[in-house]
Amino acid sequence: MKKNVGSQLISAQMISATDGSDQTTGTCNVAVEIDGAAGTGGTATHIANGKWEYAPIQADTNGDYLTFQFVISGAITSTLQVYTDFPQTVDNDTKITTIAADVANVDGYNLATQIGTAGAGLTNIGTIATVTTLTNLPAITTDWLTAAGTAADFTTEIQVGLATSAAQTTAQNDLDTLTGADGATLATASSAQLVDDVWDEVITSGAHNTADSSAKYVRQLRTNGTYIGGTIYIDTVNGSAGTEDYENGTDANPVNSIADANTLATSLGFTRFSVLPGSTITFAASQAGDVFEGDAWTLALGGQNIVGSVIKGATVSGVASGTGTTQIFTNCVMNACSHIKGTHILTSAIAGTQTVVEAGDYFLDRCHSGIAGAATWSWDFGAAIGNTNLNVRNYSGGIQLESMNDTGTDTASIEGQGQLIEGTCTGGAVSLRGMFNQSGITNITVTADDNTTNTAAILVDTAEIGAAGVGLTEAGGDGDHLSAIPGVSDPWLTALPGAYGVGTAGEILGDWKNGERLDVLLDAIPTTAMRGTDNAATSAKQDTMETTLNDVPTTAEFNARTLAAAAYFDPAVDAVANVTLVDTLTTYTGNTLQTGDVTTAINDLANATDGLSALKVLIDAIQTDLDNGTDGLGALKTLIDALQDISAANVNTEVSDVIKTDTITLPGQVAPPLAPTLEEAVAWLYKNFRNHKEQDASQWRLYANNGTTIDSKAVVSDDGTDAVKQKILAGP
Repeated sequence: MKKNVGSQLISAQMISATDGSDQTTGTCNVAVEIDGAAGTGGTATHIANGKWEYAPIQADTNGDYLTFQFVISGAITSTLQVYTDFPQTVDNDTKITTIAADVANVDGYNLATQIGTAGAGLTNIGTIATVTTLTNLPAITTDWLTAAGTAADFTTEIQVGLATSAAQTTAQNDLDTLTGADGATLATASSAQLVDDVWDEVITSGAHNTADSSAKYVRQLRTNGTYIGGTIYIDTVNGSAGTEDYENGTDANPVNSIADANTLATSLGFTRFSVLPGSTITFAASQAGDVFEGDAWTLALGGQNIVGSVIKGATVSGVASGTGTTQIFTNCVMNACSHIKGTHILTSAIAGTQTVVEAGDYFLDRCHSGIAGAATWSWDFGAAIGNTNLNVRNYSGGIQLESMNDTGTDTASIEGQGQLIEGTCTGGAVSLRGMFNQSGITNITVTADDNTTNTAAILVDTAEIGAAGVGLTEAGGDGDHLSAIPGVSDPWLTALPGAYGVGTAGEILGDWKNGERLDVLLDAIPTTAMRGTDNAATSAKQDTMETTLNDVPTTAEFNARTLAAAAYFDPAVDAVANVTLVDTLTTYTGNTLQTGDVTTAINDLANATDGLSALKVLIDAIQTDLDNGTDGLGALKTLIDALQDISAANVNTEVSDVIKTDTITLPGQVAPPLAPTLEEAVAWLYKNFRNHKEQDASQWRLYANNGTTIDSKAVVSDDGTDAVKQKILAGP
């Protein structure tokens, strides 16, 4: 490309960053730099198969060193470098024309005119001022001029103004090489030949090392690589020493010291450095405003000025100086360091004491402790600094504060999870947000906004409820398990004795069930007239029945509910003593009642001590207790009815009310809980669906109903391969 000439073209091949295919769509913006300064630039046009062509304006070519950066969203950026002082084809034509003009005009004489065709002009030599006539000269014999006939210095005098034979031979050989023909002259050498020979010249460092020459620039590009993006490359392990511009410190030939790198940067006007893995650097001069990028390298700050600098991927230690503005450490391991105000430490491991040397604001974002086990690192506010503010966001691990409020007023805002430890501090205020344990807090005032207390309370409640809600069975208190009521239907319709325990009201009522113990006793009472011949047997049976009835629980025993189950008569397994079944009466033969039979039955009914009259008294007492709605069995039935008065319709009504009528309150400025209730889970889903949300390159935000308050947030990132959204935290 020619310098300061319009209507020229430059092209770049653009490749998709997604799959490596040709980038054929999109807007291709071209940024131009002219000798390190920004040019106008413009937009390139797609030609075919990913080739994009740009026509710079004349002003954007007016420089010795041009760069054209082609940028399309979603494609790999392409940067082209152009040196406009390299010889062009038309330039060589111009030089040849100049040479021809110089040959045609020697000391004011036009040789072509003076010599003439085939030397015809030589006949005019006689017209030269000092010669009047040269006609009729005698013939000059061959070899007439000999050494003997000339002065001793004749040859020397002639050669003073002429090239030596060796020089002439060298010149002819060079001309032969240029033209590609032996014995060629300038008159026979075409401009095309000369141009081809220039382009085909073998470039070597010995023969093409003239400062600022095109050949030297081309050789440097071929041999030493380039300064990609204006970057000096440093490799203290495998690099080489040197400060030659465009030879040392390139991507292919990195320097091995920060001193050489700084010399090159000053000469070239660069401020960006790329440090190769394994390198170790100690700053020995100001690096203010510089950018150092790399992975797995080591840096000692060396007490130097790093104001406004950016440092990436290093293991850092040492002391920084200067009046801080905004200094950034990214993806670093921070060993013991001393910082100036405005320092930002991002996505880094903190492994040593961080000390402030200047009052102001300091920032840690998405960092974590780099120390394993119970020990941790310290942030030292400085015993004589004062008025320092520490901002820690999205942190994980332990942090110990030292010298807080020793001078002036120091504050800290710490967000994340881990442990906060007070070392030796005079005072200070700390706002603690997240899940932090606190240790040794004596002089610092901590305003905690964490879930530790609430979590402990939840654990207590969970223990009370028990696994699968077992604890709820004690809701009645005093061992009155709700589970003692079988099923969800009316307990008075539940089969008895069922699951009721010994001595419970359910078991007592169950004894009256048909075929159970009390019912069997009642069934044993005769209901027909007895034959006279049965008096003796009947009397014996009555005695046995009286003995059995005498063991019926008293009213007090019923109320106390202390009678052991083994004491009850079980007709399924227990036998009636002294009773043998002889026959079953199927037909009454009409025997007349006997006087003794009636008398005996009447006497037994009247017996209030141990006869049927006593049984009636007991039955009446039970009935009275059943009718007692205040503190008797009637009251128990009322309570049970109230507990179990739940039908399917009732359940449906309540569920419908919950779903269609009841409302829930959306969560506020909090983080989603780890173990939400069903109501909380639904509330979070609805809030995320309904409320205003925003996302930029580093953060996702969920707003409150007013659309301005950030209730929740999450860190997001995208490295071109993976898009990551981290855990949602409380706002703002």
